[in-house]
Amino acid sequence: MKLRLLAITLLSFNIQAEILDTITDTFSISFGSDTTATLNASYDLNDSWRVFGEVDTEGYGEFGFGYSFLTGSVYHEIAGYVSSPGQLSEFSVKPWLGYFVAGYVTDSTVLYGSLDLGYDQAEPINTVHKTNVDTSLGLVQEVTDWLSFGYEFSHYHSFHVAKHWGNKGSMNTHEVSAMFNIKGVKPTIRYHISEDFDNYVELGLSFDF
Repeated sequence: MKLRLLAITLLSFNIQAEILDTITDTFSISFGSDTTATLNASYDLNDSWRVFGEVDTEGYGEFGFGYSFLTGSVYHEIAGYVSSPGQLSEFSVKPWLGYFVAGYVTDSTVLYGSLDLGYDQAEPINTVHKTNVDTSLGLVQEVTDWLSFGYEFSHYHSFHVAKHWGNKGSMNTHEVSAMFNIKGVKPTIRYHISEDFDNYVELGLSFDF
């Protein structure tokens, strides 16, 4: 799960939410070796709880609940969700637990991070288990009321567990972004960089009316 894609709704806490709102996309399209469109949705059940989901044109989907709270001026969210990898003929549901934290380090700079832990039981049943760890650290800098720049580093690591722990593989990615705010419509341009896959551009769009 990409927690930066979750709807971070801080307005109810009367904290400057303009920058954190740019971390989320309602709709995005990725352009690379493949083109993928993603739709995200979030609904606040109350000031602390929300329900969210995500689907894309590759068949990936996820659904979960998030609980958010403040410690001082630092925002936290703990989320539990399930995901499907995208192969309908090999449908399986994987449980995840995620944690997201964000706070202002200056009046115009937000530092945020996330940690996601996932579990996957692979074939043959009950003999191989996979644990996924997904971490990220990002920074958003507001330049003007309508323009912000961002950078994010992500590390993904996967373990296979049979009779012993085994290193399955890892991947590092970098993302640079420019985010605009035009009367409540917030387009975002992101460029993803990695040695493990072809670099690609992602266009995102969120709304804040």
